[in-house]
Amino acid sequence: MARTRTRWAAGWMLTLCALSGPLAADPPASSLGEGPQGLNLLVGSWRVEAQIRNSPISTLAGEGTMEVAWSEAGDVLEADMRIAFERFAVNGVTRRSWDAASQRWKVSWHPTEAGQSEVLDIDGAYLAGRFLEIDTGRDDYGAYIGRLVIEARSADHLVVRKDRLYDDGTLLPETWSYQAFRVEDSAPQE
Repeated sequence: MARTRTRWAAGWMLTLCALSGPLAADPPASSLGEGPQGLNLLVGSWRVEAQIRNSPISTLAGEGTMEVAWSEAGDVLEADMRIAFERFAVNGVTRRSWDAASQRWKVSWHPTEAGQSEVLDIDGAYLAGRFLEIDTGRDDYGAYIGRLVIEARSADHLVVRKDRLYDDGTLLPETWSYQAFRVEDSAPQE
């Protein structure tokens, strides 16, 4: 019983630190903006260095590309990601659309690889100069709440990480993370 309480308390404290610590800092030099045009900084071609956590203590590294553009209708920001790992790939499209009524982004992930699941109900919002996406799901460790944070370190460098908080209080940081570096001459035109 004492071990369970200690694990719960430690997990809760880590969660509080993870949720409040980095977001309480000053916004990065090149913050993402508010509103429907707030993600224009993402538009362009990117070289991506990614990591997937395959256990609580190890990660797998991968490399690839991301092409981000507005849909033809101009109402959906689409990020086409192609990441190769040693034995598999993460390929798919993230779609972000602005919901004027709720003043939030509606986000979805659509993988193109067999065996990977779509994630349809992701909420996106701005907080302290960063863009956050919140989803829920279930994996081998149980039910979780996922939090993906996109931070623009500059107009040419993005840092993205996803953490998972499980129902038992366990926090698994950086289950998915990547750094993206803009390919020369692919910045959005003003």
